[in-house]
Amino acid sequence: MSEPATAPQRIGRYLVESEVGRGAMGLIYKARDPVIGRVVAIKLVSTELLDSAERAEFLRRFEHEVQAAGRCSHPNIVAVYDYALHEGHPFLVMEFVEGTSLKEALRNGLRPSIAEAAALVQAILSALTCAHANGVVHRDIKPANILLSRTGVTKVADFGISRIEGSEVTQVGEVIGTPNYMSPEQCLGERVDSRADLFSTGALFYELLTGRRPYEGRSVVEVTRKIVDAPPPILPDTVLAAAPGLAAVIARSLARRREDRFPNATAMAEALSTAVLSAGEDGTIVAARPAAPVLAPVFAEDTLNRLAHRLTSYVGPIAPRLVASAARGAGNLEALCDSLARNIGEESERLRFRQDVLRETSAALRTASLGNSSVASHAGSMPSSLTSRLPPEALAAATAALMTHLGPIARILVQREGAVTTSAEDLWSRLALRITDPSERNTFLRKRPGR
Repeated sequence: MSEPATAPQRIGRYLVESEVGRGAMGLIYKARDPVIGRVVAIKLVSTELLDSAERAEFLRRFEHEVQAAGRCSHPNIVAVYDYALHEGHPFLVMEFVEGTSLKEALRNGLRPSIAEAAALVQAILSALTCAHANGVVHRDIKPANILLSRTGVTKVADFGISRIEGSEVTQVGEVIGTPNYMSPEQCLGERVDSRADLFSTGALFYELLTGRRPYEGRSVVEVTRKIVDAPPPILPDTVLAAAPGLAAVIARSLARRREDRFPNATAMAEALSTAVLSAGEDGTIVAARPAAPVLAPVFAEDTLNRLAHRLTSYVGPIAPRLVASAARGAGNLEALCDSLARNIGEESERLRFRQDVLRETSAALRTASLGNSSVASHAGSMPSSLTSRLPPEALAAATAALMTHLGPIARILVQREGAVTTSAEDLWSRLALRITDPSERNTFLRKRPGR
């Protein structure tokens, strides 16, 4: 199955709406079940590069994936609904989670507090408790497989390489997993049990607490050598000062010998609770360290509040934290909007978010301008004036065409984009991305002079 130029209209009985992800094994689509009207995610896996024997073995393994995931019904596990073949290739129908992956959130600047990191890991451990009780080892716990839903629920995804204990499908000696989070026994190709997932969860927790992976290197060989030979990394003093008990949690979860780790996910969860939480005088549970401030000083408070309000409708309650984290690393409002938009899964929704935010901002900027306020004083460090290297008539033509689609904000967008491009063609291409509707976007581009 070569990757199609466009998404298929139908996979099995499911009506495909859009492509939402690509991986080494195939494609992921957002689709709808026409029978019950449910939105689902479909993982369509390519097998065309496998010979007949390999394909038969792969399909047998894929069926075991369905069996594994189907045995794990839990609020923190992505549900599996169906399995079948499409044009000879297997596909898995799963719960569609509105939100973003932890990998994307971290990439876009998310830096959770200790209490927030612990709560996220507790959800993962709760999911693993269910899976392990059903004899299923995930084998690939990593940020990309942790989904943060818009409703604030953490879900573990992709049991695609999970191993059903007692099954002979995944043989001893196979190294399956992501190197930076793999347990030593996985790196060595040894038999894997549930304690491998605890090691991976400990590695993920370390990254949440410190902003870096516990084992890094320039190659897979270097990373695996550190995992197998190096002692567990030490947490920074700032983390230990707030919650000193975390040192033991990290050390035990990342122990090289599986016998030295926590015996199960429940034990690790209990140790984590003891380390991070303490009882208040009134008996309530309070965090060992308060959450980090949610506002960055470079941006005006009302600007960040508007961004968080808009973003919440796309990613849920995590929006204020994403805004705060992204604001600490953004040099201006444009960069901040770009960073936040990357947390939104679908391209059309990313464009809509940017368009809505910039429209609101332009209205605020006009108000500020009437009051002799500079753009920078209202919207963070965005410059109050931008100089274009294009002739004025080129800017005027683009502005007139764009205003019919976006209104008065067109002037600001043309000024901003004109300052970073040297060709009219590039300017029009950049501006077209601001128009959400494809037909309107094409109409806009047909107005370009010289076409």
